[in-house]
Order: sequence, then structure tokens, then C-alpha cells
Amino acid sequence: MSDVGVGLMSIFNCARPLLFENKDATYPYSIIGTAFIVRFRGRHFIVSAAHLLRNFEAHQVRFQYHPSVGDFVPWRSWYCLDGTDRDDPDQYDLVVFAVDDAALDYSRFKGYEPYNLLEIDALTIYSQRSSYAFRGFPTSLRTTDYDLHRIETQSVVGDGKYLGPSLRMHLHVLKVNRVADIGDFDGLSGSPVFQINHVDDRYSNEAFAGMAILGTAAAGTVEFLAHGRVVSALMKITDGDVAPSIKDR
Repeated sequence: MSDVGVGLMSIFNCARPLLFENKDATYPYSIIGTAFIVRFRGRHFIVSAAHLLRNFEAHQVRFQYHPSVGDFVPWRSWYCLDGTDRDDPDQYDLVVFAVDDAALDYSRFKGYEPYNLLEIDALTIYSQRSSYAFRGFPTSLRTTDYDLHRIETQSVVGDGKYLGPSLRMHLHVLKVNRVADIGDFDGLSGSPVFQINHVDDRYSNEAFAGMAILGTAAAGTVEFLAHGRVVSALMKITDGDVAPSIKDR
């Protein structure tokens, strides 16, 4: 559980389990990690960690309108932005799916709308005085109903203290509170991370902080990709500076 106020909980409704359609008639979807949907410059994008596609093909990706229904957001192209620093590849652990906005039906979100991400979010200053929270779908909370042939997922909203920059380029570290409530951190990759600023006893505001890509329950830490990396990627896509990926990873 998290100490984030009830009024701010809606910011986490952008997160979903990352699904991959497979050829198993009994269990047609594999669940690997987390993804989230944003609205940016009037368009919509699904964002996750690129390493989650390692054992799948991009065309298998499915993202639910609502986490309790099998109704999927239509997407039309995907982007994986590689870099040149092969000694520090985690800074490129980002995959973006461009939503087919013409086919998008907002009524199907039913309260689980995209997060409104702005260019200015890349300028948020990380601070140890702020709180940090994330929402993900850990593997440890996943159950399988063999009688109904259904896999059920549960999300967790975790919070933590900002420790500072990671030794890895463009990554930052959180010390997670109440690790036992989460269990194994497997499945948290791709979770959106938010900075919560407490203005006074009655008012708090949020800012997008980045995306979780690494974490271990043993250490009690999560490392997240900086907000600037996500915003920069979306700017390049919307500016037409990068072409969609044309083959699966």
C-alpha cells in the first residue's frame, strides 16, 4: 500500500499489465510486466520497458482500455529508440506504441484514462523532500484460475524515498517502503513513477518522474528511467524525427 492521498490516486489509472497475445487457446495472453498510456501533444502513446519484448514480437502486444476487461486500445506503429552507448544500455530501455487515435474510443476507458504528459514535465527537479510512488503489476500477485482458464492480475501502488541518481546513465533510485507488501519486484518494469509534492496539510500535486525498469526486493530499491528520456522520445516521434521500427526485436 501507499501513503499517496486518495485524491491523487487517479494519476495511476494510466497503468496496465503488459499483455502479449499468444497461440495458447486456453490462456491466450501472456502477462509480462507493466505499461502505461499517456496523452502527449494531442496524441496518445503506450509506454513500457523495451526489455519486456525480449521473448515476444511487438505485434503481439495488447493494452487494455480498462484493467478488468479484454477490450484493447488500438495501436498502429511502435518505436524502440536505440543509442550509441553500448556500455550503458539501460538508458535506452524504452519502447513506445503510437495509438491509432482515429479508432480510439474514450468511453471504454471508464475512469482509467491516459495520463496527460507535458513537455515541461521533463524539467521537474528530483528532490528528497518529495514523495515518490509507482503503480505496477508484480508477478507475485498474479493468480491462475485453472477451472475458469483465467489469469488474474492485481496491481500495487508502492511508494518510496528518492536516493539520488543511479550509477547508470539517466536512471534514478528509489528506496521502496513496505517491500513485504509487494513481494517479488518482478513485473514492475514499465511502471509509471510520479513525484508527489506536499504543498501543505491539505494540498499535494504530482509530476511525472519516469518509468521503472530495474528493481530488487532484496535491496528494496527500484531504478527508474528519467522523465526527460521519455519526454524526449515522444517529442522525436511527434516531430517526425524517428521512423517506426519495421521488424520485431
